[in-house]
Amino acid sequence: MPEILPQVYTGMTSLYIPHAAQVAHHLAPPCAVRSRAAWPSYGVGRTGAWMAALVLGAASCRAPLPRAHVITIRGFQYVPASLTVALGDTVLWKNADLVPHTATAMQKEFDTGGIESKALGQFVATDAGTHQYVCAFHPTMRGTLIVR
Repeated sequence: MPEILPQVYTGMTSLYIPHAAQVAHHLAPPCAVRSRAAWPSYGVGRTGAWMAALVLGAASCRAPLPRAHVITIRGFQYVPASLTVALGDTVLWKNADLVPHTATAMQKEFDTGGIESKALGQFVATDAGTHQYVCAFHPTMRGTLIVR
């Protein structure tokens, strides 16, 4: 069992547990782990600095939340014609024309099916890459979806 010694830092009493930094190192998410020497103590001691680093580091390495992106179909065009999204993001096609349209990937990665006037079609980006798509009803309508 590690020895527990009382320590006094800037007027505050805390417990110093030898090897606590090594324990914290194994509990930290990978993006929060840095060398012990890289963490400033800010007057709270090495253990306190590591615990603060774990909390702050864990908060900073959360994956971004998925977003929704809207492509408007207007005047027989996709607006914007090219869109870059992240994996997990949702792409919505909003049909502002009076006739139905689709967003159909050339390599069949996705197909919204018919999107009636004033309706939405959607796709969740699950495969990275560049996806060319067309309207199955109007093949001169073309768009590009880039998933990173």
